[in-house]
Amino acid sequence: MSGVQGAATAEHAPAIHVLSTMCFDDDWLAEVAGASARIVISQHPASTLDELPPAVLARAEVLYTSSCFPTRAQAPSLRWVQLDTSGADHLTATALWGEAGIAITSIGGVSPRPIAAYVMMMVLSFAHSLPRLLEHQRRHDWPTPNDRWERFMPRRLENSRMVIVGYGRLGRAIATAAQGFGIAVTGIRRGGARPGARFGDTLNPEGVELLAPDRLEQALARADHIVVAVPLTSATRGLLGSSAFAATKPGATLINVSRGGVIDEAAMLHALADGTLAHVASDVFEREPLPGDSPLWDDDRVIVTPHIAGFAPDYAEQVCVLFRANLERYATGRPLANLIDRALGY
Repeated sequence: MSGVQGAATAEHAPAIHVLSTMCFDDDWLAEVAGASARIVISQHPASTLDELPPAVLARAEVLYTSSCFPTRAQAPSLRWVQLDTSGADHLTATALWGEAGIAITSIGGVSPRPIAAYVMMMVLSFAHSLPRLLEHQRRHDWPTPNDRWERFMPRRLENSRMVIVGYGRLGRAIATAAQGFGIAVTGIRRGGARPGARFGDTLNPEGVELLAPDRLEQALARADHIVVAVPLTSATRGLLGSSAFAATKPGATLINVSRGGVIDEAAMLHALADGTLAHVASDVFEREPLPGDSPLWDDDRVIVTPHIAGFAPDYAEQVCVLFRANLERYATGRPLANLIDRALGY
């Protein structure tokens, strides 16, 4: 346990007790505590509520966590939960989700650039036959001149089309990266910009075709690359299933950096088998860890990664800036940034 108090105590102002269940260092805690003289911050690394001292949890007004979601009885002073995740789908079945008086915010905006780089890594890996090249390397096998020409000619990226399912901060970052390779982009988005402040908002690149969700299948019929970047909600669960894949342009590449539940994996496997999908790269799955008997592990057209696409090299620095700025907003009564809309689910 470690604890840090703000630089000074404002006379007669009530303390704001902040509890972190993460593992940030003392410099990080001190920087965050500097958001207001009223802040008293303590840290108890924990992955479950049972690991937290009840008295500390009971007085917490602000909670920074990724997996500890108390009931109102357990945390009667709680007014705001800052998630250490971009999504909130793992909260929807908790009692906390139904507590309208407790604000929930995300760290959305920390990872768009790393995820965009991951997406383009996969696009380029498949376009240049990297999995097949690595297999030749493992076998110490130098292919014949004819084999090299026939098997390793890159796929043309210029003027191919990427469909990004979920065109928000992350989608815009992916679109910008794709356009750098001459890829045309179609973004599927629910509607206009959401109200409220957003951390790390990205610029909207020019030349992106924007379509409503009811045009998804029409977009998939033209897609060379499909990127799934939509939050998992009741509306998006199973969004890419048999009907969507039946409409998809044969030979497409599918890259999933959202949540496993957005894609029906059985339908995806069928689309791989019939050639609708030429390649799949997935960082997320319906069950995580991915079971050892999943056919995805051994399919040479598939790249499996263990939910790492969002790892940001400067994660601690970015979330420090985000959380401190939000604490300043909270202490001065201003609206929080990255506020989760429970009606939308993200």
